[in-house]
Amino acid sequence: MMSLRRGLPPKPEKKNKNQGVNVHHQHAASASAVETKKGKMAERTGAVEKKSVSLLQVLIDLDDHFLKASESAHEVSKMLEANRMHYHSNFADNRGHIDHSARVMRVITWNRSFKGMPNRDDWKDDFDNDEWETHATVLDKMLAWEKKLYEEVKAGELMKIDYQRKVALLNKQKKRGASPESIEKTKAAVSHLHTRYIVDMQSMDSTVHEIQRLRDEQLYPKLVELVDE
Repeated sequence: MMSLRRGLPPKPEKKNKNQGVNVHHQHAASASAVETKKGKMAERTGAVEKKSVSLLQVLIDLDDHFLKASESAHEVSKMLEANRMHYHSNFADNRGHIDHSARVMRVITWNRSFKGMPNRDDWKDDFDNDEWETHATVLDKMLAWEKKLYEEVKAGELMKIDYQRKVALLNKQKKRGASPESIEKTKAAVSHLHTRYIVDMQSMDSTVHEIQRLRDEQLYPKLVELVDE
């Protein structure tokens, strides 16, 4: 029996049904994975193309916005006279800068000589010309009046000190019984200083009023116009 069995061919192995199913599923999964990868690659390619178009559109929009901003800035620069060299510029010297306040100061200086007075046509050109109605020009005029007020206040304070000294001297002369001539001379000096002091105070009041007028009637509308721009 053993010899007979040895002569027989080996029995074929039984195939597992589940094994065939698993192989089928593996092929299907591989095909699905390949399709998924292809789909993702296609999506990525499409996304890259969409991003390229979107970036170009962004650049175009940015260019448009920059052009609009440049146009707006041009109007503001024109209003502020940004293209000129101001007196306070660190890059301008006394020979190269444009000092409009000097021209304004020439017109409003109250103690100027008759020879240095501008004629009526120059006065009209300085203040009636449209180019003087800019924001920067209003600031220049206010600066000139502020400088004038500063000089008046400084001179007024010095005159006040001189007046107080003369009054103190007059009181001492009266107490010490000085000669009538000396007392009268000191009285005349005190009266003269008092009159000058009153005139200077009136001039300062006029200067302050002009500064307030420029601020309310010219500077404020220019600031509103600048904000609206």
